[in-house]
Amino acid sequence: MKKDANLNPENFTKQFYQPAVEIIGLCLNGIIFEQEYHPKNDRFPPTKLVQDLDEFLIKISRDSRYHIELRTEVYLSDPVFKVLKRHVGLPGRWWKVNPEMWWKG
Repeated sequence: MKKDANLNPENFTKQFYQPAVEIIGLCLNGIIFEQEYHPKNDRFPPTKLVQDLDEFLIKISRDSRYHIELRTEVYLSDPVFKVLKRHVGLPGRWWKVNPEMWWKG
């Protein structure tokens, strides 16, 4: 995950979050962060995802409308779910598939 390109809190805030909140206001019902599918040869350890997500989500404005979609099954692990539980929601299709992963710990 290239932090400078994909998980840059300043870029997210200035280029997306602030304009979206100003333009859409109370009609903005959700913001989904989509993690593209990573083929086996392009994957990094889930611990790297945890670190990068935590650093990013700590620096952006707190908002109950954040959700994340994980498309690489190996990233659906306890450490990733713990950081997500601290910061964001999780689109239903993942926790409906494997609810015990979401509610553990």
